[in-house]
Amino acid sequence: MNEKFGILSGKRKHWIYICLFFGVMSFIFLLNSPLHPWVGGDTDIDSSVFRTVSLMMRNGYMPYRDTFDHKGPLLYLINYAGDMISVDTGVWVLEYISLLITLLVLYKTALLAKCSSIQAVVSVFTAWALLFVYFEEGNLAEEYAMPFIAIALFIFMDYLMQGIISKKRLFLCGLCFGCVCLLRVNMTGVWVAFCLVVFIKSVYEKQFAELLKFVSWFLAGFSVIIIPVIIWLGMHNSLNAFWLDYVEFNLVYTSSEGGRAFFSAKWHAFFAYVNTVVCVLTIVSTVFLIIKKNRFIYGVYLLYILVNLLTISVSGMTYLHYGMILVPTVVLPVAGVFSYFNENEKSGEMLSFLAIVYLVCNVISGNWISLIGGMGSLYSNRGNKYYSGEVVSMCEVIQNNTSEEETISVYGNYNILYVVSNRMHATKYSYQYPIGEVYPKIMDEYWEQLSEEKPKIIAVQSGRYDESIQTFLDTNSYDFLWGNEQDLSSSSSIFIRSQ
Repeated sequence: MNEKFGILSGKRKHWIYICLFFGVMSFIFLLNSPLHPWVGGDTDIDSSVFRTVSLMMRNGYMPYRDTFDHKGPLLYLINYAGDMISVDTGVWVLEYISLLITLLVLYKTALLAKCSSIQAVVSVFTAWALLFVYFEEGNLAEEYAMPFIAIALFIFMDYLMQGIISKKRLFLCGLCFGCVCLLRVNMTGVWVAFCLVVFIKSVYEKQFAELLKFVSWFLAGFSVIIIPVIIWLGMHNSLNAFWLDYVEFNLVYTSSEGGRAFFSAKWHAFFAYVNTVVCVLTIVSTVFLIIKKNRFIYGVYLLYILVNLLTISVSGMTYLHYGMILVPTVVLPVAGVFSYFNENEKSGEMLSFLAIVYLVCNVISGNWISLIGGMGSLYSNRGNKYYSGEVVSMCEVIQNNTSEEETISVYGNYNILYVVSNRMHATKYSYQYPIGEVYPKIMDEYWEQLSEEKPKIIAVQSGRYDESIQTFLDTNSYDFLWGNEQDLSSSSSIFIRSQ
């Protein structure tokens, strides 16, 4: 009894140490986020849009119905929940929790390959190296999808490798699928690949009762997250707008009809995401394991990697943050190769050592050394805001000339002005580019609504001043207020409506 308790205590201590280690490293890594308590700087374009939607929600407005964006509603609810914790750092707290859960689940996934703890940690850090490339300052849909993807991947692989499954796991897998669907549907590659394989496997083995149980509990988990969100949107008259913005717009956005997603662009995007040392290492390791370890399991895993690459390439765009969902794919193949080395009694220890040295020196350490090296100055200046000079100047002008109840409009895609000035936006469209180019009807609606609402302030993003905005400003009696009046085409500017 005491021996058994001692073993359990040892496992508990191990996981406490692992949690503390990854917790500290997550805190350090998230210095890359402008929402980090020590940083407080300009949020990136997409992050600023999501925070603007949260700002509108905090003032009683609804996503889709009152403020346009084409991501899933869970992303806005996450930002809203973060702002309820703290407008300055609450979203970062949720980023931290999301990253920590992802890392812990990936560590547990690495252990499925029967490698050592050190090898599992190195496998996780190898995957983490991709995040330095793809993070793009965070608060993005892919970042919040990672823990759900990691959990589902663990459940599927534990089932395929060890036959372990339960109603609770099936329910959780369906719930995670629902959450990712409510972030962005094309991040669901793990479910597309593995659900297809599990279905075919169950039919081939004539396990129809088992398959029915799988489907029932999976759908139960999916429904638990989907139905309340649908009811919430429906109760606030946002369901139709949700369909138009999240479904119909994205169908155009990811097709050649939108002027972006031609086959050539998708082809280029696919190989752009493949073309990293870590991704190539993952694919090569998986092929090696197909040959040396288990043809079926790692063949399925290779299918999953390819499906992931296809889904992130479907828009034809090579935005770096799309690649974040590749991070969970890396861990198991790397850990599997370590496990193969461990089975070789003669040279395995040396091969494992050399692999760790290579990964640490050539893949892992460089980014961490640079990040940790910059911690001192960030800590010394913690509490200060690092907003750009232009953002500070423009927001001061906006705040000095409007009240919190008055709306403004930003022409372009510069939503950080709403967030920092704490001003709501006029019209349904807080930004117009590139959405107005993908779906020209948006620009017609924007000009129509702008003419009706006539916000007190209109800010024009640098490089966005054109004939359309000039005509509107002249026709509706807006006067130049801030910027470079002699060079409006290449500098940001602010205009105020004449009284």
